[in-house]
Amino acid sequence: MKLINTLAVVCTLLAVSTHSFAASSTFYIVAHQDDWQLFMGAHAHADVNKTGNKTVFIYTTAGDEGFGTGIGHGAQDHPYYLAREEGANRAVRFMANDDKPRGEGKGETITINGKSLYKYSYENTTSYFMRLPDGKLRPFHLGEIKTLTTINDTATYSDWSDLVKTIESIITTEGRGSAKVVANYPNKDEQENPENHSDHITTALAVDAALAGLSCVDRRIYIEYSTRYKPTNLSPTDQTTEAAIWATTASGLSDMGYRSTYNSFHNDFIGKIYYSSIDGTGDCAFR
Repeated sequence: MKLINTLAVVCTLLAVSTHSFAASSTFYIVAHQDDWQLFMGAHAHADVNKTGNKTVFIYTTAGDEGFGTGIGHGAQDHPYYLAREEGANRAVRFMANDDKPRGEGKGETITINGKSLYKYSYENTTSYFMRLPDGKLRPFHLGEIKTLTTINDTATYSDWSDLVKTIESIITTEGRGSAKVVANYPNKDEQENPENHSDHITTALAVDAALAGLSCVDRRIYIEYSTRYKPTNLSPTDQTTEAAIWATTASGLSDMGYRSTYNSFHNDFIGKIYYSSIDGTGDCAFR
């Protein structure tokens, strides 16, 4: 009996030791599939290539521009939202492949907080596509829309707190085992972060609410569209990195028959990161 108990303990220890917990977990939580690349790109690249770190990308909307699951902008074959997701995944693979051979990605549908979500994993990164309809987050937050359903009808959020709880659950699920957890997301203050898309601001409000009970999480809060009027503040190396990430993202659209967004308007954001930091308190111990 003593031998059996000893073996059981050893097996348990082996199971724990082989579980893939990361020393730190970093989250990029944005509304659309091209947001972090334009406003946080160099930081994301550094995080993806940081030893012992897992980087998680969460996209609250489908970025569908009102097309839903359909084809738009004169394309022939591919739904617009999937083209945008492809661009985002290409950018993540590009960063993760830095000086390494290509790995294998895995797409799957999982359930978190009772919601069916699409999850894409590649190397030390994970991406969640919540696929909520473009432009509907603010009226949902204000109660003008009572429930909100994903564009592919896989999940319905009964109220604002249901959406907040889902984001919180993704953070605690993916951050499990990491003492240090960092959340990167837009600045919710429309005075400090002007000229912004309502989905960006409302996503920031949702993240703030999700982090309300997670005081251990460090926050990096970003200025977005108004950075086009600000001076370049990244090193030449980081500027090159951001341009490459953005070009890779834009290729997802063009390869699927859509107009490339690698243009003068979007390119004005490259090479600029303006943000503030708020340190969390203590180590995270999500279960």
